[in-house]
Amino acid sequence: MNQKPLYQKIASHYQEAIESGALKPGQRLPSLREMTRAHGISLSTAVQACRALEETGWLEARARSGNFVRNTAHAGHHQTHELGLGTERTDQLDELLSIDAILAAARHSKVDVDLSAASCAPHLYPASELRKLAVAVMRGAPDILASSAHPLGNLAFRQAVAHRMLKRGVQVSPQSVIVNHGASEGLALALRAVARPGDAVLLESPTYYGIRQLLETFGVRSVELPTSAQCGLVVEAVEFALRETSRVVAVVNMPTLHNPTGSTMPNEARERLVSLCESHNIALIEDDVYADLHPNVLKLRPQKYWDRNGIVIYCSSFNKTLSPGFRLGWMLGGRWHATIEALSMVQSRPKEELQQRVVARFLESGSYDRHIQHVRENIWRQRQTVAALVKDAFPDGTYVHDTRAGLSMWVKLPASVSSRRLFRRALENRIRVLPGAIFSSSTYFDSYIRLGCGWPLDDERRRAISKVGQLCQDC
Repeated sequence: MNQKPLYQKIASHYQEAIESGALKPGQRLPSLREMTRAHGISLSTAVQACRALEETGWLEARARSGNFVRNTAHAGHHQTHELGLGTERTDQLDELLSIDAILAAARHSKVDVDLSAASCAPHLYPASELRKLAVAVMRGAPDILASSAHPLGNLAFRQAVAHRMLKRGVQVSPQSVIVNHGASEGLALALRAVARPGDAVLLESPTYYGIRQLLETFGVRSVELPTSAQCGLVVEAVEFALRETSRVVAVVNMPTLHNPTGSTMPNEARERLVSLCESHNIALIEDDVYADLHPNVLKLRPQKYWDRNGIVIYCSSFNKTLSPGFRLGWMLGGRWHATIEALSMVQSRPKEELQQRVVARFLESGSYDRHIQHVRENIWRQRQTVAALVKDAFPDGTYVHDTRAGLSMWVKLPASVSSRRLFRRALENRIRVLPGAIFSSSTYFDSYIRLGCGWPLDDERRRAISKVGQLCQDC
């Protein structure tokens, strides 16, 4: 019989203390550092234990304050009395799908319903307005499709981006904006600029699977760090990793509406992380692609806000919020600006001019703010519906991380359910979901799935969610 993982033993210890009354509702748990000293465990194990208790309804994480015992009356019927995390599974290696194999299967399988996409339904994007602007641009510049684009990007677009960053407290010049084909290209350029084979980069765990693929391609070591489903990357874990890991050159972080958990880091944690990276003279690569979907985006400072020495490389795009078809992104390279600009020219040459001019006009008109508010309101309603359907259709032991914003929902399944097996069974039923296994090298997340919330819930999507819940019984 497999032995319980250490983090689960620690979590059980505190669960028993809560059940016995030794820890009462509202009482603060020992800090992560106190846990590591008391139990002789690593910081990562302490965070995993707290995360397990949080997911099963025994505690709540409060920004800047720590972890506190919840009133157990708040625990829903999907949060079982036991921790429900189970032991490590013993699937044979030939039964497990790699990231590439999972993504290839997801791409090439014909499905009737896609529950995996972290994007909006087409009707939520302002396609009609963008078409009219495109026609106006081409009328004013009839040779635009027959002319070479400016090598540094359209000036009006870069000015519009700089103006938008100013609203968030970051003063940048249009000349510092590097245009690219979406945030993914920006992340690739940032990693190529700062890392060499054999270097180490600190990542959130779980994290966007594309980052892991990039690092493997570049021959760079990835060090995965625990991430709270409520407050994002644990800065204490970064401090620990910087002491214990050699050749660390960067931290990659998605502080707002993190993919896949949906967490958002408090401003204080962001500032601490920037200060920590500055003190160690390493890059902080900030992926801020979902920020505009957060209802309080103007109160959430980008990490670039605290950057005084150019160590933050900021990456964003309009793919998720405005137009997936344009594939238009941009970045601020900080002290690596010249290197990134040169790499960009080598990798993809000047970017298409038409999209940049169209988006510049859309931003300048004020339409973007009205559009994004409309998108937020729709996503909020859709998230409530998805969460309710999951709670009704999925088995006991399911836990929904409902952050009330963002395009995806992070769902913890019962311990006995393998997300990889569920992924395969769902595809057999012409339904696509994304298994948690692709978001981390840890087997811990094999009992998670990511569901998209960007589409309205018609009857077909409702039936698909219910079917996935039924399939959990056999996975």
